[in-house]
Amino acid sequence: MGDAPLAGLAVISEALAQSVDDWLAHAQAIKGTSANTAKAYRADVTGFLAFMANHFASAQGTGAIARLTVGDMRSWMAHERARGVLGQRAGELGLKPRRAGG
Repeated sequence: MGDAPLAGLAVISEALAQSVDDWLAHAQAIKGTSANTAKAYRADVTGFLAFMANHFASAQGTGAIARLTVGDMRSWMAHERARGVLGQRAGELGLKPRRAGG
């Protein structure tokens, strides 16, 4: 894939890093995901996992990820929206833009 594996990222366990790497390899090999799309997926997942590690004040592993809730995802989305990132990619994520006042 050309990108460094996630295993060196301190915020996630080796098992979770391997799961992400396997998922990206599968997306490229089986589903035909382009290298650029895989790179974007890696950036999004890495950002999400870093946020979750900060959110829970601990490194995340596969067990922690299995226990995530919709509220956790919403916290990340609010964080991304505050950074101005979510608005740019809301359509890619299948989200409708928020209307003013609602």
